[in-house]
Order: sequence, then C-alpha cells, then structure tokens
Amino acid sequence: MRPLLEGTLSNIARMGTAKALTGPIIRGDAGTIRRHLQALKNSGLEDIESLYRQMGLQTVKLACRTALSSADAAALRQLLENK
Repeated sequence: MRPLLEGTLSNIARMGTAKALTGPIIRGDAGTIRRHLQALKNSGLEDIESLYRQMGLQTVKLACRTALSSADAAALRQLLENK
C-alpha cells in the first residue's frame, strides 16, 4: 500500500487533486461503479455504501474540473444518488 499512497500523494503535489484523479469516476465508468454499489449492498455494509456514495458524488464534482464529460457526470450522479 505504501508505494501506492506515496505515488498518489506525489501526483497530488505535482498536478493538483483534480488532475491526479484515477479510477472509474474520472473514466466515467458507470458499470464499475454499479458493480461496486451492488457488492456493498450485498455485503450488508450500509454505512460503507453510504460513505462510498457520498465520496463518489464529491469525486464527480472534482472530476468535472478536468476530463469528465457532462453526460458521464450526470449518469454517475444518478447512480450514486439512487438507492
């Protein structure tokens, strides 16, 4: 984990938070987000699912500053807001 965390912090310091984003939200990958939400729902971890949704919505806002399209942002918001 340490190399991953150090790399992430280095990227944030070098590029700023929005440009350092990686993962399914910045890619607009609704399918992966949907699978994550389903896995959390199936696991019975309601608190974690709620946190994932809240953090995901904040990440969508951040991703809109750089590469996330309006259409992808809308689709992700709808997925993250609907329970």
